[in-house]
Amino acid sequence: MSTKVFDSSIEGIVVANSDGKVEMVNPAFTKITGFEPEEVLGEDLDVLRAETHQHDFFETVWEQLVKTGQWSGEYLNRRKNGEAYPEWLTINLIKNSAGKVINYIAIFHDISDIKRTEEKIKHQAYHDALTGLPNRYLFRDRLTQALRHARRNNLKVGVLFLDLDNFKHVNDSLGHDQGDILLQEVAKRLRSCVREEDTVSRLGGDEFTMILNEVLGHDSTVKVARKIMDALSEPFSISGHLLHVNASIGITLFPNDGEDTDALTKNADMAMYRAKDRGKNNYQLFTPSMNQDAMHRLTMEYQIRQGLENNEFILYYQPRMDLALNKVVSSEALVRWQRDGNRLTMPGDFIPIAEESGLILPLGEWILKKAISQALAWQDQGLKGLKVSVNISSRQFQQKGLANMVAQTLTETGLDPRLLELEITETTMMMDLEKAQRVMEALGRMGVGFAVDDFGMGYSSLYYLKNLPIDCLKIDQSFIRDLSTDPNDTAIVDAIISLCRTLRIHSVAEGVETREQAKYLRQKGCEQIQGYLLGRPMPYHELREMVVNGIKPKL
Repeated sequence: MSTKVFDSSIEGIVVANSDGKVEMVNPAFTKITGFEPEEVLGEDLDVLRAETHQHDFFETVWEQLVKTGQWSGEYLNRRKNGEAYPEWLTINLIKNSAGKVINYIAIFHDISDIKRTEEKIKHQAYHDALTGLPNRYLFRDRLTQALRHARRNNLKVGVLFLDLDNFKHVNDSLGHDQGDILLQEVAKRLRSCVREEDTVSRLGGDEFTMILNEVLGHDSTVKVARKIMDALSEPFSISGHLLHVNASIGITLFPNDGEDTDALTKNADMAMYRAKDRGKNNYQLFTPSMNQDAMHRLTMEYQIRQGLENNEFILYYQPRMDLALNKVVSSEALVRWQRDGNRLTMPGDFIPIAEESGLILPLGEWILKKAISQALAWQDQGLKGLKVSVNISSRQFQQKGLANMVAQTLTETGLDPRLLELEITETTMMMDLEKAQRVMEALGRMGVGFAVDDFGMGYSSLYYLKNLPIDCLKIDQSFIRDLSTDPNDTAIVDAIISLCRTLRIHSVAEGVETREQAKYLRQKGCEQIQGYLLGRPMPYHELREMVVNGIKPKL
């Protein structure tokens, strides 16, 4: 029976005498190692010892055998052909009744498949499945190791935090499959921008980080950032589409900008957001003031949430006058934040933070519903036909259900949809033309109007003017400001008014402050004006009084 077990075992078995000479091996031994029995029988066990372990390892094994009579552990062995392989090895001492060692028995099995599976699992745990780059966990581990090495040797380490600009537009327009392909191609280009000893990792989404080891200073990190921006400036060919991708990059340097992994990463992230705030497609070095800015943003975000809960926001309205009728026909709803008593906070101080945090969605919905309710109140007060115009942010416009929300609010209030105008920028429309067309056509069929805000400062594409249901172009105030002194501004304004006339689109000039500007615009055929000449944004009751009493400037 014992012979059958010995011969049929799938584990390799070696029996040696007390002198360490091999006496028996089983068939599994030959299958695993490649050695035939006659090649090892009578030989010293040392003939099977691989040169893959240090002398200290074998001393430890021997000490354990002497002490306990058994040793088990992982052992890196070699086959007859020289190939190294891992095995799980158990060695037992066999003693007679007198306690004298008479045999050594080694039992082992090949664990190559197990090790490969372990390595695969380990790789998956520490690498991004899509790009193959190190993931967040491996990034932290490598940065920790890099900082430890840098401290010992008085070296500097650079950290870059990169976020792709407007990547969501690619996913929304082409689908996530194409977005994934783009991320893979971006990863390849990023890897080509750094040295072999550096690390490029993907934290998730469209966020990447880089560890630059042993850099001389910020000159080195900036050089890499510029190299990355140059690499990304070349278009990507994805499934027949030429895609242009930019990135915002934040940069920190150890030990100047942080002493540990968390500080360096957090500060690089802050610097990246500063790059986005400054127009995207650029890099920013971290400065200590960014910490103060970050705390300010967090505080403001909390206060905006509280403001929404406590009903601290109010709407002011800026009148818009029809130059032919010489009367106010519409107003633009502009939000103000009334906190700490009657102190008003202007939108420039909180709208960017609301946009960044996503709070623009509940705030924007409140503005829209409040403006619609006020427009209805004006109708009930006898101001028949007075329209209201509401700005729709890019984030609002991209959210699902905007058209349904507007339609539901109009239905609930009973306001004539023709008295509501939504203002959107050229950039917002161009982010996803197909979606823009769907939303605008759905609301347009109800009677809701659309105005292009700040016209002339964005794409100024004739394509969307032709294909989207646009009712009005609002000429950006930067062209109106120097209308009487700058011939370029004059030519641009004349061209926009002429374009509106040709396309049968209403023209509105923003930022009109002087009678001379208003007279010129009327002479050129501009239909409506808005600006301080008529009045600054005002509470609803002041606008009502202005309209009822027919207050208007003399032109």
